[in-house]
Amino acid sequence: MYVMVRRLAWIAVLLGGCNARLGELNHSMSGDAGSAAQQDATVGSDAPVDAQPDAPDGPWGTPAVIPGTAGAGINVDDPSMTQDGLDIIYAVTNAAAGTKSLFEIQRASLGSPWGTPVPRTELDIGTSEESPRFSLDDKTIYYGVAGNIYTATRAAEGDAFGTPALVTAINTGFYQKWLAVCDNGVAMVARQATSTSDTDLYEGTLAAGAPNAATTLNSTSNEISTFLSKDCLTVYFASNRSGTTQLYTSKRSAVGGAWSTPVNVATPFSASDGADNEDPWASNDGHIFLLASERGGSTTKQLYISTR
Repeated sequence: MYVMVRRLAWIAVLLGGCNARLGELNHSMSGDAGSAAQQDATVGSDAPVDAQPDAPDGPWGTPAVIPGTAGAGINVDDPSMTQDGLDIIYAVTNAAAGTKSLFEIQRASLGSPWGTPVPRTELDIGTSEESPRFSLDDKTIYYGVAGNIYTATRAAEGDAFGTPALVTAINTGFYQKWLAVCDNGVAMVARQATSTSDTDLYEGTLAAGAPNAATTLNSTSNEISTFLSKDCLTVYFASNRSGTTQLYTSKRSAVGGAWSTPVNVATPFSASDGADNEDPWASNDGHIFLLASERGGSTTKQLYISTR
């Protein structure tokens, strides 16, 4: 009965907003649910020079709102896409309840329109679900529930996921989200080391946990929205060290090696393009980039896609 009530509530929230703005490309999103310590809202120091993600592949196109993912006054963020570019799982915020739930939207081909969002109610095991990331084969999802990381697997895109299970090696008892996994089970997660600390990035493996603070990447502010390239040598994340939440990137020459000093991700994903930029996702071929952003005068986050 609880699942059915929650499903109907989310459908009403999403479709009600969508009907208010049918046919528009501008849709709204908001920040993460949780306590102030779990939010992205402290001030620190700026990182150095901006960097274009994988610049040799050419400039990115102007990010466009992903149609259908939200409606008027609805906040959406936390996007993750399958590598074929046809499937996105993301979080929708219920502002009245202060909670999130995961939805999925698909398209038949890269040139096709996006379909109708589907609530992934089989992943609803708490009061709020957030920060999904796919495995390398796109069949397993890792996501946050009440500060713990869960995982679930399915046979194919669009199918229902199996029963969610805790990722026991990663969970520590402190609030964490955004588990990103790359080759050979290397992992990075955004975590509060204590109940009152800022959120920082920690790395390790799925099998052995992620006990090591990524000190070069971290600051005295919050680091969230972890994304690792398939080869584990590039990381994207968001931080509010500059006073607003913006995207940063860093590279290393080998797994286990030192990360370079993080730099701001350049336009069209920079502070000059949006008052808030977070939740990055990049395709393996370097041709698709997703983010959640407040831009164009919007005061709530929307999902954006850029290609090249």
